[in-house]
Amino acid sequence: MRFIILLISLPLLTFAQTGPAGVGNSASNRFWQDAFRLTPANGTALADWTNFGGNTTDPTQTTVASRPLFYTNQFNSIYPGIRFDGVNDYFNIANNTDMNNGANWVQRSYFIVFRTGSDVTNRQIVFEEGGTVRGFNFYIYNGSLYVGAYNLQNDGAGSPWGFFSMNTPVTANTSYLVSFIYNGNDALSGTVVAYLNGTLIGTLTGIGRLYAHNPASIGGKSSDAYFENGPSGGTGNYLNGTIAELIHYNYNVNTAQRYIIENSLSAKYNIPLGANDMYVQDNPSNGNYDHDVCGIGRTSAVSLHTDAQGLSILRILNPTSMGDNEFLIWGHNNLLQQAANNTDVPAGVEARFERVWRCSEVNLSGTAVNVGNVDLRWDLSSLGTVTASDLRLLVDTDNDGLFSDETPISGASSLGGTIYAFTGVSALTNNTRFTLATINKVQTPLPVGLLEFTAQNNPATCRTKVQWSTATESANQGFYLQRSHDGQVWAELQFVPGAGNAQTTHYYEVIDSFPLREMSYYRLIQQDYDGQTDTSEIRAVYASCENAGVVLYPNPAKKILHIRGPESTFQNARIVNANGQVVYQFTTSETKENQVERTLNVKNWRPGTYYFKSGDTVIPFLKQN
Repeated sequence: MRFIILLISLPLLTFAQTGPAGVGNSASNRFWQDAFRLTPANGTALADWTNFGGNTTDPTQTTVASRPLFYTNQFNSIYPGIRFDGVNDYFNIANNTDMNNGANWVQRSYFIVFRTGSDVTNRQIVFEEGGTVRGFNFYIYNGSLYVGAYNLQNDGAGSPWGFFSMNTPVTANTSYLVSFIYNGNDALSGTVVAYLNGTLIGTLTGIGRLYAHNPASIGGKSSDAYFENGPSGGTGNYLNGTIAELIHYNYNVNTAQRYIIENSLSAKYNIPLGANDMYVQDNPSNGNYDHDVCGIGRTSAVSLHTDAQGLSILRILNPTSMGDNEFLIWGHNNLLQQAANNTDVPAGVEARFERVWRCSEVNLSGTAVNVGNVDLRWDLSSLGTVTASDLRLLVDTDNDGLFSDETPISGASSLGGTIYAFTGVSALTNNTRFTLATINKVQTPLPVGLLEFTAQNNPATCRTKVQWSTATESANQGFYLQRSHDGQVWAELQFVPGAGNAQTTHYYEVIDSFPLREMSYYRLIQQDYDGQTDTSEIRAVYASCENAGVVLYPNPAKKILHIRGPESTFQNARIVNANGQVVYQFTTSETKENQVERTLNVKNWRPGTYYFKSGDTVIPFLKQN
């Protein structure tokens, strides 16, 4: 594995559609709970579920016994899910202006991927926001999935309305995709439309505005709710099932966008669609191009989507002749995003990506169409030095599964930053495969990239958090995190195992509980299984500590420990070991300019973690041999 540090700079272009399936961005996709982007160990109880949308609010659970569990390989034999036990597991979503607090709304969209458990009879909440007066909810009861919407109080324009609900049968231990589109108005003539696996559940009419209401929750009822049989107070109605993904938009996605999102989630989680299943490259017979599926399409002049990127490095936009009910949808095979294949390449090409994309260019009935020429833009920010003239687009035009017999497409241009474009491409047709290649591995190697490497000190805890992430990994044994006081002499802090061979983003974190006094320098030594290494750039961080002006040094200590602080610090101060046992009690000290410095001989102390305690001040230090 070889990596570089990247600094992301975006060109002055229109904002890419980087939301789910390439629909929306952080401004419109406000909540995006995706279990696949989490990195805990299998079976971990989760205190929170990171929100990858534009809102900074994470669903949380402070009660240890009520934390859902993260499990790998729950959907499509690849993708993880978060399992709720049906007893007391759930997440709270705190008050926020995107979902429930301080405003009123007339538009919203939700997409949720979940799997039922063995019980589909008892009432169980998948997701709900609101209370007994206003809100939305999705819940299972008596063998059916219910979708409810209501604003029962006269809060002003566009109210009151509801409670309205609709339902459709579900079975135990089955994966589902629910889509929810809210489009209200002040005239109380709006709608809520819901779909299960792309098939219409129903349309609720007479819908108005939704006013501020109780906070939301996932997998259970955190306060009050309203069901088809009336109001329900208190907590409960816990989900017996697994949730993989929850997506929230602050607007009502159009029909073309809904089709694209549903096709993407269907491919990712292997959930068959009952209607408008246009993307067939996820089928095993077509090669399982299940990953990062995005699309562009149009159902009418006012329902279209012409620019999509999602989480992938590939953005496709600007179709020149896309008609009504025509779509171009693509995904990749999840292989290495690295120019490592030097055998299946045309003459003059030195290497291509192992990762290959494949597209469906069809209408709603699955018949091949032509949406015209399109632009392909590649974000190569994690792939080292790039010369635009070295890039080649390879398209398997004869659909024989080989690129070696194709004519490479040249003409890539740099759009600034790390974005490279092939403009007006006509070679993409229904079922074709395509990938990116280089004609010069020295000048444009397209290697593996280190996406991020940061070090940040927290003065409140006196600790430094070091984090990094990789785009892909190849034969990566792991990382040696090293620390230095001057950036010249280095000591190993910790070894972190790598992911070996990986085609998806991996995240790493180390807490330095005992950073060097004042300035610390950090770097990574990445090592392959064959012993080859690469060294990252250096990150410097100033370690400060908000502990009443108290300083302990050196930390770690081997023979002598110095403690300096205000005279009052040492009144009733003590040092305890990791078991809370007092190993040293301070007495009156001499003072100098109202500062006291005590020197302790710790040479014969047992190695381990100790704590200096004085009132509310607690400072850890490490004793080493």
